Amino acid sequence: MQIKIQSKKIKINYIDNKYWLVPSIFTLSRKGWVSIPFRSLEELILKNNLDFEEAILSFNGDPDFNHFNNLMKIRDINFSLSPRIMKDKDFIELELKDLIIIFDEKSVIAIRGGNIPYYSSSYLQKLSSKYPDELLANKKPIFYWRNQGLVKK
Repeated sequence: MQIKIQSKKIKINYIDNKYWLVPSIFTLSRKGWVSIPFRSLEELILKNNLDFEEAILSFNGDPDFNHFNNLMKIRDINFSLSPRIMKDKDFIELELKDLIIIFDEKSVIAIRGGNIPYYSSSYLQKLSSKYPDELLANKKPIFYWRNQGLVKK
C-alpha cells in the first residue's frame, strides 16, 4: 500500500542568476503579483518568511542539483546529490535519526524537473512518529521522493 504525504508547492523561477517568487494564481490583489528578484536563495527564503515553511519548492529545473543542495544546506541537513553520484547508483539514501528517504531514478527526474523537498528535520521527525509500529520494531519508516511529495511504501 502506498501513502502519499501531500505538501504545499511554492513556485520559484531562477532567471539570469536571480530568484523570483511566483505568486499564486489565486492572488486577488495586484500587490501579490509584484515580485522582486533576489540574489540568493537564502535571501528569497528569509525575506518571504519561508524559513519555517514545510513545502515542495518548484523551480524551473535543477539539472545539476544546485538548488537541491542549497536547500539541504539551508535546512542544516548534511546531504547532497550530484550527477556523477547518481550515474553510479540506482538509488541513494538520506538516513535521518528515525526515517529514511530514498532518492531513485524517479526522484532524480522530479528534482531535475525542479520539484525539490524543503522539509525541516523536526518536520521529518514528526512524520516518522506517525509510524510507531516500525519504530518499536527498530525499523525506520522508508519514504521515496516523488514529484508531488514523499511517498511511503
